[in-house]
This record gives sequence, structure tokens and C-alpha cells, in this order.
Amino acid sequence: MMIAAIFAFFVRFPVIPIMLLLSGIAVTLTGLTIKFKPLAICGILGALTFMLPFIFKGNEQVLVYALSIIVMMIIPGHILQFLSRKNHV
Repeated sequence: MMIAAIFAFFVRFPVIPIMLLLSGIAVTLTGLTIKFKPLAICGILGALTFMLPFIFKGNEQVLVYALSIIVMMIIPGHILQFLSRKNHV
């Protein structure tokens, strides 16, 4: 662990793609667990976007991250809330 911390200090390590991949996996697993297909599909799409920040540089990476989070979490969350209200009212 200490070697990894020292290595990360001297070598620039891309954090945004790792965060996109891990959050995409988590969203996909959540969608499969609750059996909600839009969440699983958007999680897979979000996990596949982890390669996009390698194409862009600087602040554009943060924009790609934000757009991926919108597609991966916010849109399926609104769909889930709409269906929840529709079925329980």
C-alpha cells in the first residue's frame, strides 16, 4: 500500500476514468439487484464511458464526467421515481 501511495505521488494517475468505471459497475449491480432495466442499461453505458476522459484533456474531463453521471444516475433515478409515484398513488 505504501508503494502505491509513493508511486501515485510521482506518477500522474487518471482518477476520473477509474471513478466512472467503478460507479458504472455499482449502478449496474444496483439495477440488476432491484430488477430495474433502465438503471442497469444506463449503468453499463456509464461504465463504457470510462474511456472518454482519456480523449479529452483538462476541464473537458470534468464535463465528460458530469455528463456521464447525468446519464448513469440522474435520468434513471427520475424514471424510477416517476414509476414509483405512478404505481403507489
